[in-house]
Amino acid sequence: MRLPVVMLVLLALLTGWCGTAAAQTPDGGRTTVVEYDAQSNSYVKVTRVGDMVIDRQYMTFEEYQDYQMSELMRKYWDERSAVSDT
Repeated sequence: MRLPVVMLVLLALLTGWCGTAAAQTPDGGRTTVVEYDAQSNSYVKVTRVGDMVIDRQYMTFEEYQDYQMSELMRKYWDERSAVSDT
C-alpha cells in the first residue's frame, strides 16, 4: 500500500524524520530535482523532505519540456508579483 504524499510529509514532520532545520523552512524542507536516467531514457523528478524521498515521477522528453516550461512560467510570475508588491 502506498501512502499519499501529504501523509508522508505529515508523518515526516511529526516524527522528526526531516530534521528541525527542514521543519522550520516555509516549504517544510521540500526540494525537487530533475535528473536524466540514461538506462530508461527518461527524466526523473525526485521530491524530498530532508533526505527522505517522498515522490518520484518519470517523464518522457516531451513531458520534461512541458514541466520545464511550466516551471519557467511559474518563476516568471512569482518574480513579477514580487516586483509589484514592492
